[in-house]
Amino acid sequence: MSMDAKRIKTGLDTLMRFGNKSECDLFIFRTCVELSMFDLNISKDLITIYQKEGKESPLINLFNFIVEAIKKKDFALFKLLVDKYKPSLDRDSNFMEALDSMSKPVSYTHLTLPTSDLV
Repeated sequence: MSMDAKRIKTGLDTLMRFGNKSECDLFIFRTCVELSMFDLNISKDLITIYQKEGKESPLINLFNFIVEAIKKKDFALFKLLVDKYKPSLDRDSNFMEALDSMSKPVSYTHLTLPTSDLV
C-alpha cells in the first residue's frame, strides 16, 4: 500500500467522524472516484485498505468493478454497472456526474501546444 493512500485514509477517517455512520461508504466511494481521475493506483490502494478493515458495501464493490471496466476500455460494461448499481448511486445525487467524468479520462499526451510567432 502506498503512503499516499494511508495518509488520505487518515484524513478521510477524520472527516467521516463528522458524518452519519451509515454514510461512510459514500465518503469512501466519492473520494476514490475523485482520486481515480488523478491517480488510479492510489484510489485502488485506498479502497483495498478499507476492504481489509472489513468495510464492504455495494458502492465499494462497484468501484472495483468500474476500475476493471475502465482498464478494459469497456464502456458497455461501465454503463451496465452504473445501471445495476443505480439504487446505491442514487444515495448521492452527485455520483452520476463524478462517474461521467471518470468514464472520460483526459489524456494530455496527445495535445499539441500552439507555437508562438513572438519567439
